[in-house]
Amino acid sequence: MLNRIINKRYVASAFCVASGLMCALAFQLDVLWWVCLVALIPFCAVMLVKKQTARGFFYCTLLTVGVYHLASLTWLMEISSVIAPSVGEGASYVIMTGAILTVAMLMGIIYALPFLLLSRLRRGGLADILTVSVLYVSGELLVSLLGELAFPWARLANLALPCLPFVQSAALGGSLFVSLIVIFINCSLAFFATRLACAQRAKALISLALCMAVFASNLIYGTVALESTPKAESTDVLIVQGNYPSNDKWLAGTDEMLERYLELSEQGVTPETDIVLWPETAVPVDIDRFTNFSGRIQAFADAHKVTVAVGYIKETVHGTYNAMRLYRPDTPIDTEEYYAKQLLVPLGEFTPLSEVFGIIFPEILSHITGRELTHGDKTVVFDTDQGTVAGIICYESIQPSISLDGTRQGSGLMLMITNDSWFGTSRALWQHLSHARMRAIENGRYLARAGNSGITAVIDPSGRITSSIETYRTGYLNAKAEYLYERTLYSLIGDLPFYIGLALCIIAWIWDIIKQSMGKKCKIEQNSLAKSVQ
Repeated sequence: MLNRIINKRYVASAFCVASGLMCALAFQLDVLWWVCLVALIPFCAVMLVKKQTARGFFYCTLLTVGVYHLASLTWLMEISSVIAPSVGEGASYVIMTGAILTVAMLMGIIYALPFLLLSRLRRGGLADILTVSVLYVSGELLVSLLGELAFPWARLANLALPCLPFVQSAALGGSLFVSLIVIFINCSLAFFATRLACAQRAKALISLALCMAVFASNLIYGTVALESTPKAESTDVLIVQGNYPSNDKWLAGTDEMLERYLELSEQGVTPETDIVLWPETAVPVDIDRFTNFSGRIQAFADAHKVTVAVGYIKETVHGTYNAMRLYRPDTPIDTEEYYAKQLLVPLGEFTPLSEVFGIIFPEILSHITGRELTHGDKTVVFDTDQGTVAGIICYESIQPSISLDGTRQGSGLMLMITNDSWFGTSRALWQHLSHARMRAIENGRYLARAGNSGITAVIDPSGRITSSIETYRTGYLNAKAEYLYERTLYSLIGDLPFYIGLALCIIAWIWDIIKQSMGKKCKIEQNSLAKSVQ
């Protein structure tokens, strides 16, 4: 009965919408994180039971993921107040509504692409559970491969983060592995329900046992991992939160901003302090060109024997960069390297597909982006007197490959600088923080996070927030962190297993086409032979 109901088109669509909305609910409320373990059961039931073509599977996935992102990205409307002074309040709402719809549609399409293979891969047995799970995670993988348009904001792993024991397996296979576990549990439960409905009790019970085994083993591993966090000699970090909300940051004078950060640093520094961390574009000019600015920061570093990490704007003949640089004690200023942000915010820091959109919407885009920034092209690991550090700038925390590259190059501590004031007080503040916590788990590293107005915190290698200060408050945070150099399994193998999984699905799909084609050819030859005999 259940399977017949699912095969009705409007019911299947309703199931997909329900799954998208439940995923969004789990993402919006930490207390409901557990909903992600059952949210995709309706979607998985459709994938396992409904008789449809590749186009049908594509449509169902597009609907599920599109609704999920549509309901999860409502925080983007907060940015309308930022661009309203330039384009008008009404136009700002129209622009941001269009942005939300576009992103949701794009994410839905990318996630749906692997499911074009499902019509040939589905066999009706227990293997379908793994097939559907791998195809869903392949969608998450493809989203991270979109280059300058990559936006892996809403991975299933992030929904489960409030339960820290559950996500510790990210150290083994990254956030994609945690997502695989989440979708596998959903798919197993969907298989159980649909097979039980058609009296296939043996298969139903096996799928339930698989679900319980995966859930329990993942939870046991995570509980043990939380109790065995690696230890090393600690270092003292001073993180400064200047608190320049939204547009105020770009209206304030550079002298005033520098003065505030130096003053807060003087108040918070202690003889034990090793690193002072300022947020993204704390000084929104190229301080390398102004000796009165860079000289004062270097003087502070020399006086207190500390390393100061500063977010600023770097201008070169190759372009303008959102960058981070370090001031180390007793080190000539002109010998310092800088790290240029590699993953820029579309329509915030650069215009994607500018050849097209720049022609169609030139005036609107100039109001939104302001000045066009240039993508950095390499990860930089800095040496300090205490150890090695790698930088992550704001939006880059959502892309695992960037922090992974820093770990592989020998970084023992991650320094993240950000400006989340665009999010207002919306849920996006904590959603963005969840990515930083996941990067810490994946790499087995402490992560010190400086937010212009928050969230400013220190995160340990298990994703726990060990220290933080209140958002939208001018102040500083003195905290402990550690330089760790032991490699996690994920930092060694990265996402390779998921590339292999997607490749195997494609090979199986091609083989099915060949086999079917050969079968038809043999049948034609047999019919021809039979006719000739007659």
